[in-house]
Amino acid sequence: ASVGVRHPHSIELDIKLRAQETVQALLDVVNEEIRRFDAGNVVITVAQIPKVVGDKEADAYNRHIVWPQLQDRMHRSVTRLEPRGLSMLAYALARLRGWRDEELIRAVLHASLKRISDFGPTDAAKLAWTLAKLQIKEGVQELWVALSKEAAKKICSSGRFIDISMTA
Repeated sequence: ASVGVRHPHSIELDIKLRAQETVQALLDVVNEEIRRFDAGNVVITVAQIPKVVGDKEADAYNRHIVWPQLQDRMHRSVTRLEPRGLSMLAYALARLRGWRDEELIRAVLHASLKRISDFGPTDAAKLAWTLAKLQIKEGVQELWVALSKEAAKKICSSGRFIDISMTA
């Protein structure tokens, strides 16, 4: 997750978070380490949840004791994230089943609009996919316009099928 220069402990923590194979194990690590999280660790955690949640635990993550703290950290991290982190967080939020925080999603979209010219092709594609997946139309017209301009410049010229397919 992109937050600029990061402390080595934060990078080690990213590796530990990505290594967890169940939502319980992931959130147990979060519970132990959240006091030392940076914004990047928050993004990595949220991005990891859809990867480790099984069908039986589809909504178990938001009942874990650490969830309220993690949700607070998500809100506080938005202003510190660079475009990569914003797109990763938006994409992860759209992939979470059984939970939605409209205020957080709007904050991520607002921060993304401010930085849209700095988004790379994949970041723009993930943001477009998020808007479509969550069916967000109201109050984001300016973002859609800015995103379509960036997509025309960056995604189509990148030639990467995955970026193009996410915006189709």
